[in-house]
Amino acid sequence: MDNIVEQLKTLKEIKPRAEWVNSSRELLLSQISAQAENSKTLVGANVWFFFKSAMPSGVLRFVAQPIGVLSVILLFIAGTGILGVNASKTSLPGDLLYPVKLTSEKVSLSLIINDSKKAEKHLEYAEERVKEMEAVSAQPLETQDKKDKIKQAVSGLMDQMEGAQNQLDKVKDANELGQTENKVIVEVALGVDKKAEELSQKIAIQKEEYKEDKELETAFGAAQASTNQTGVKAVEVVINGVENSKLEMPTKEIMNVIQKKIENTAVTVEEMKKSIEQAGAVENQVDVILEMKDRPTTATSTLSEAQEFLNQGDLTGAIERIKTTVGITNEVKDTVSHVEATIVSPAPVVNSTVVVPEPAAVDVKVNTDVIIKPTN
Repeated sequence: MDNIVEQLKTLKEIKPRAEWVNSSRELLLSQISAQAENSKTLVGANVWFFFKSAMPSGVLRFVAQPIGVLSVILLFIAGTGILGVNASKTSLPGDLLYPVKLTSEKVSLSLIINDSKKAEKHLEYAEERVKEMEAVSAQPLETQDKKDKIKQAVSGLMDQMEGAQNQLDKVKDANELGQTENKVIVEVALGVDKKAEELSQKIAIQKEEYKEDKELETAFGAAQASTNQTGVKAVEVVINGVENSKLEMPTKEIMNVIQKKIENTAVTVEEMKKSIEQAGAVENQVDVILEMKDRPTTATSTLSEAQEFLNQGDLTGAIERIKTTVGITNEVKDTVSHVEATIVSPAPVVNSTVVVPEPAAVDVKVNTDVIIKPTN
């Protein structure tokens, strides 16, 4: 037994020949490589077999054709387009992807069937325009560049407000709606009014910030007026929905909303008075000012009637008087804007000193070829 152990220990000292080691290594590597290739082929075959068994044969034949390949390419492009739309969500006026952002909003609106929901969506996009104004204002841009971008955002906001007003008109004119539908409409309209109120306050901040720039101040004023008008229409839809379907809505809540509208409109009337006074300082605009001189009195009187109707619980009468007052203020704003746009800058002063030009030098040429004959 001891001899066997000793013999086994001596095996450690035995070293194989280098030729045998190299040949054995090459043999083993070739076998491993062959097994790996077979494994890859087997996996590929299994994957193809899976798709072949899972997908209809018609689809496979379609993909194998040129039109199928083109379809796959178009799907890839569409996928990258979706990524582009997502990337455009943070774009601002003037950015490369900003048109993509606006187009995606239009597509989204076109997919909404419900008019009240579409009005709500318009307010959502209007809020996005306000955010764009704020973002552009915070950028260190050249004055004219910043001004152009803000005006683009303001224009987009007014488009959204106009769209919201059109949808609210459709909702108000709809007939034979059930109580459940009217309740949803009223809730959405209240949300639209609340959002319009928030946006109006944000626009007022921007208007104050750029009050030295008459053009931007006028643009912000128009945007704020459009936003306030949207809020009034929303409240009108609320009242119409409550009265038509006998909804049990908290009257106090609606009255508070209308009271807020009266207070906001009163502020607008005061601004109207100031704008008329400023326009009165413009020369050659006497006739225009005379036409507007009674507007503040009419607006104040109409707004007082709205307050009286509200105190009596006549919500419809109150909102109608508010609408009339808002119409008066908007008319005056448009007129004043026109007056300001027609102001002509003073002509440059011309120096009255008459400068007499020096006489031009006359180039006299003498013909030396003429021979003068002496007289007898």
